[in-house]
Amino acid sequence: MKGTILKCLHEMVRERYGEAKWDAIVVAAGAPSGTLYFPSQDVPEDVAMRVLASAAPVLRMSTGQVYDAFAAHWVDVYAPKIYRRFYEGATSAREFLLSLDRIHDVVTRSIEGATPPRFTYQWVDARTLRMTYRSERGLLDLFEALALALGRHFGEELRTRQIGRDVLEVIFPSEGPTELPR
Repeated sequence: MKGTILKCLHEMVRERYGEAKWDAIVVAAGAPSGTLYFPSQDVPEDVAMRVLASAAPVLRMSTGQVYDAFAAHWVDVYAPKIYRRFYEGATSAREFLLSLDRIHDVVTRSIEGATPPRFTYQWVDARTLRMTYRSERGLLDLFEALALALGRHFGEELRTRQIGRDVLEVIFPSEGPTELPR
């Protein structure tokens, strides 16, 4: 896994809870005190997953609360700085979510070793988009938090429903175009 997820988590924890809490998280995950992660750094999957899992007990939050806080920071602060070009021109959560697989394709091709999740899409009706999440990491809960944060970013109240381990239905507040990306 690239270090960008952990870099964003570090920023969020530092800004909300202080550097000492970040240090406690990495130590709880089995890393040395003072460990920092960088966006393009290759981080072993097991290490990254331990850091993510350690955040909830250290911060005395549920995993869902950590994912919600991370998602808000990712969508509103971190990603617009790092991935500005993907945000430019997007006018709605629907538009952004429908471009997500293309974005991840670009990331996969342009950053050596990057393996972001990939998506396939199916419209259930004019308001409900079924997104199949393809990743070995099993972070559908985190993706759901990110989708909801994306809705808030665009001023839209999205609803979501997980179907199994790899499908997220996103229900938009109003009908819109149902053209699928190519």
